Amino acid sequence: MTEQHGVLRLRFFMLGASLAHLPAHLIWGMKDWCFTPHFLERFREFFPAAEVHRFDDCGHYVVEDAIERIVPIIEATLPAAAPAGAGRRR
Repeated sequence: MTEQHGVLRLRFFMLGASLAHLPAHLIWGMKDWCFTPHFLERFREFFPAAEVHRFDDCGHYVVEDAIERIVPIIEATLPAAAPAGAGRRR
């Protein structure tokens, strides 16, 4: 491991520690050629309380591949007070 790689790991760890109290979802395309399942396991180490959503039939563009399954996951996490469509640009 290079020194630069070590610094990046430390920064990522610190970021994860500072965000660990927030709700998180790890949404993963299991056929991703770039961010393989190995990376998902590493993210789980940094965000152990995150809900993990594996999409076996999706690849790198998991949101495009499974938008109809991902939107409800995200919407369920948003505060109930947020009106439908709030924040969307038209």
